[in-house]
Amino acid sequence: MSCPNLEVCPFINNSDERLKDDITKYKNRFCNANYEKCARFILGNSIGEVPDDLAPDEIKRAEKLMKK
Repeated sequence: MSCPNLEVCPFINNSDERLKDDITKYKNRFCNANYEKCARFILGNSIGEVPDDLAPDEIKRAEKLMKK
């Protein structure tokens, strides 16, 4: 099952060509498989706000943001 936020995720839908390969990897690793482990998904469900530049694998950063 894919992430329910896939279509509206600003990080994944970033049009910056420099991030294209990274975004493909994130989609394969998180969006299309284990979205429950995505830092963006976790943070969004916890506090509702997610910085646009938070990468799916930045769980430590997400944890810090949850403590604020």
